[in-house]
Amino acid sequence: MTANRLSGTVHGSAVQASTVHGGVHVHVSTHRRHVVPRQLPPVTGVWTDREQELEELRALVAAQDPHASVLVVLSGPGGIGKTALAARWLAEHQDLTPDGQLYADLSAAPGPSTASRHLRPMLHALGHPADVDEAELTGWWRTWTAHRRLALLLDNAGSVAEVQALLPGGGGHLIVVTARKPLSGLVLDGAHLHRLAPLGPTAALALFGRLVGRGRLAADPAAARALTDRCGGVPLHLGLAAARLADQPAVPLATAAATTEKGLSVIDQIYEQLPPDVARAHRLLATLPAVRLDVHAVSAALACPAPDAQQVLAALADRRLVEPWPGQPSGPVYRLHDEVAGHARRAAALADPPEARTEALRRWLDWLLATTSRAERILTPAHRQLARDVHFLPPAPPFAADDQDGAREWLIAHGNDVAAAVHAAHGRGWHAMVWQLVHAAWPLWRLQRPLELWVQMHELGLAAARECQDRLAQREMLTTGVIALRGLGNYDSAADWAQTALDLARDDDDERGQAQAWHELGTCWYKTGRCAEASSALETAISIRTRIGYARGVALSQLVLGQLALDTGQPSRAADLLSRARAGLRAAGDTLDAARATALLGRAHAALGRHEDAEQLLRTALADMQRIGARPWHGRVLAMLGQTAEERGQRRRAAQWYRRALAVLEPASPRDAARVRDQLAHCQPADTSNP
Repeated sequence: MTANRLSGTVHGSAVQASTVHGGVHVHVSTHRRHVVPRQLPPVTGVWTDREQELEELRALVAAQDPHASVLVVLSGPGGIGKTALAARWLAEHQDLTPDGQLYADLSAAPGPSTASRHLRPMLHALGHPADVDEAELTGWWRTWTAHRRLALLLDNAGSVAEVQALLPGGGGHLIVVTARKPLSGLVLDGAHLHRLAPLGPTAALALFGRLVGRGRLAADPAAARALTDRCGGVPLHLGLAAARLADQPAVPLATAAATTEKGLSVIDQIYEQLPPDVARAHRLLATLPAVRLDVHAVSAALACPAPDAQQVLAALADRRLVEPWPGQPSGPVYRLHDEVAGHARRAAALADPPEARTEALRRWLDWLLATTSRAERILTPAHRQLARDVHFLPPAPPFAADDQDGAREWLIAHGNDVAAAVHAAHGRGWHAMVWQLVHAAWPLWRLQRPLELWVQMHELGLAAARECQDRLAQREMLTTGVIALRGLGNYDSAADWAQTALDLARDDDDERGQAQAWHELGTCWYKTGRCAEASSALETAISIRTRIGYARGVALSQLVLGQLALDTGQPSRAADLLSRARAGLRAAGDTLDAARATALLGRAHAALGRHEDAEQLLRTALADMQRIGARPWHGRVLAMLGQTAEERGQRRRAAQWYRRALAVLEPASPRDAARVRDQLAHCQPADTSNP
């Protein structure tokens, strides 16, 4: 391998990225036309039998309590047809689920089983950004689905708990869970348990005939029966056998049946007949921890041009060795069925030397690191630049250097791949890859805020940076990890991380690093009520940032310090600090944080009795929040307008603002919504002041 140390200005497809702490936010456009999601796997034209199961499921719909949802668990071994039956039943009840049909593959989630990695994409599919803290995500999901009627397919579930976290709010939903085991604990949630058996001999033969053609079946029914018996009534195996025969139209069924009698499984037979290059690709792709396979990933892992990668995927799809990923809006995306993947991995252990498997993994990791870094550079261009160790420069990236929407969508789609890659690199002891992937994924953490996963990834990244003895990387892991710990309310741990980063920065004589650590310490202490210490830490950060010329950092620290002054009854000091923060953030082009400063400045003016100025500032902040699509802050500013009106004795007007705030915050931030409901309860409608 040839190592390529990427630093400074890099040309080509492996693009360096950098990190910004505490102020860069990525927003999903709120102006796109929403399309009702229909993500379920398609029902094929060869659907056969399962009539008894369908009748039982139809009876559940007929007996549905209007205030409850139908929850079904379909269990059985792999390949038995659980997902196909679920899709078939849900598809015939589209009229009962007019608000969308959503799909989540619960097996495609490496690392801790957190609901956020499934809830965020489903909420996004419903047309709404999911930019709230992880602690609020389940509440938002249930609030937003309470007045909708959805079909929900939770595929490949492994535990009762992960299903319960994804159940929608309200009633009238049709929910199907597929699992290898029955998940009987869901009975307490009203689940109906159905164990799926193999197809009977008649149904298996009928399905096989539809797949291979009735003429071919009629030519040798005895051989067809022998083949279907060999498949054991398992639809996956019947489909694989049919795909093999479709690829060999001149081979008589009797010949295929004779092959099965020699003890070769259907998967063995298909694998043995693959062209050598496709067989090798099949084996190596199965050894990757990739959650999703597309042309770009395959091209990188196999070191082949994109057209060749497309041909490989097409050949594997024709033989049903890969299956389409449901609900993907752009380009063909595939995944390996777990039984097929297990066979391919066993074949790789026998046929491919460790060096070949290692190279495929490294190529895939390098592609993921370089492309994630490119997205990072586009979405957070001011982030601190760190080098990237790329052994194999990957092919052309899937989005242009100025394509923010493309970068954002790619990063969201590959979030599970990033987590899987970090775990894979950690297992191999590739320490630089671990922390560089975590660092490059900075906009992903900020965009989706999967706080528990964010912390876990940074713990691995910090350990890896220490193994590399890279002190700057350690500080980056510490100061970005602080934000997630703070979001989880772990303020003591967050302060410990910030203090460690400060100690490292002092030892390294890095003033920028010291300022960042002081800023994070001050924010942690502010959140825990240690206001004097927080003020001192933030003043220190401002002093250092002023000296080194980091104007935006000065403004960010002034923003937090101004909020602290406002909360501790110092409105004049708050107004001064927030005015300067607002000007600095506007000059830096930080629209969101400038709008936050404007809103808090409005509240400072209200505390000083300057109510007209306060309302004007708050209305300006409201317009900014609406324009950039920052829903939680949009609602918070509406509540601030209500609070300002209430302080003027305009309770009726305040109630109007609070109601508008609730309409925004109930789906976006249940915690803020609860606070606003309390404020609304104190507003009496008998107000006679100017409305």
